[in-house]
Amino acid sequence: MSEKGAALQTYNQELVKGIETLKKRRACLLQLIEEDERKKEVLEKDLAEVKEKLSAVCQDLNERLNKKAYYDEAIENSESAYMKILESSQALLNVVRQDAFVLDSSDHSVNVNRASTA
Repeated sequence: MSEKGAALQTYNQELVKGIETLKKRRACLLQLIEEDERKKEVLEKDLAEVKEKLSAVCQDLNERLNKKAYYDEAIENSESAYMKILESSQALLNVVRQDAFVLDSSDHSVNVNRASTA
């Protein structure tokens, strides 16, 4: 019977030792988990700040893109109106030149007729 008692005591000691080893490993793992949770909290805070900054940048970008579109439209309208003015000026210049030519021709004819009648 003493052999059975000794074996039981050995098993008991090994069981206690095994449980203690598991508890130590668990304690180490808990420390790692706590470190990871702290890192996670820091990263989540950083991520929230980055998301907030990104949102602000996106809002500014959208406002600037809208403003640029307005400038583009204003420039296009101004250039179109300016081209119409240039075309009208060219047409007016052509009319003035034609009228001047006609007037010069008629003045020349009048002067030739006066000279021949005189």
